[in-house]
Amino acid sequence: MVAAVLLSVALQQAYAQPLDVRGTVVSATDGTPVVGASVVEKGTVNGTVTANDGSFRIRVPRGSVLVVSAFGFATQEVEAATGPVNIILAEDDLWLEDAVVIGYGVQ
Repeated sequence: MVAAVLLSVALQQAYAQPLDVRGTVVSATDGTPVVGASVVEKGTVNGTVTANDGSFRIRVPRGSVLVVSAFGFATQEVEAATGPVNIILAEDDLWLEDAVVIGYGVQ
């Protein structure tokens, strides 16, 4: 009985230890880094933004799902893993059709 309780506690502690997830987000079209993509732990406000090279780092509990989104790309959900997480985002044409650009000039 005591062994079963100790095993249960050990498994709970191993599962509860957070993962330090690192990875990159790139475009499916040309493989370029997606700068400023949002990487958020699903169901929480725990998140980060990708750097200029598309890299990110986030600490999440084991078993977490990461929601990755960026303007002009389809949102993707991936499971957090211990190794490098390489995410390829596909372009979302619907977002691109809604973009409005306004320019002002001074002479």
